[in-house]
Amino acid sequence: MSSACTVASVTACPVGRGFVPGTKKFDDASCNDCGAGQYSSTNDATACKPYSIAACPAGQGFVPGSETGSSKKDASCADCAKGRSASRTGQVVCDDCVASKYQDETARHACKQCNYHCGDGKEHRGCGARKND
Repeated sequence: MSSACTVASVTACPVGRGFVPGTKKFDDASCNDCGAGQYSSTNDATACKPYSIAACPAGQGFVPGSETGSSKKDASCADCAKGRSASRTGQVVCDDCVASKYQDETARHACKQCNYHCGDGKEHRGCGARKND
């Protein structure tokens, strides 16, 4: 039985795959695809990392990291667009404003109530359901 060391055949993994070291006795290092909730954005000998975002603040929705193709990216949070809101911390998606409510700003935790009380000489043009007037 030989105790001579051998050079590892796998020393780095491409983006999107994590390095799994071998044992001391065998050259069995490998590269494995990163699983759901993990990413690897470098070409080196590092393991897949878990997403660094656990929950987004109110007014933002969760954007999962890319888990397919050659580019694996960490998760992030994104501001809710006009016409949408996220009322709770940790909310995954921004909700559309319902009828009779609107939102004309980004990154908001609530939609605004439409004001249908028109003054003299003005008429109601509609509001809500993702309209931003």
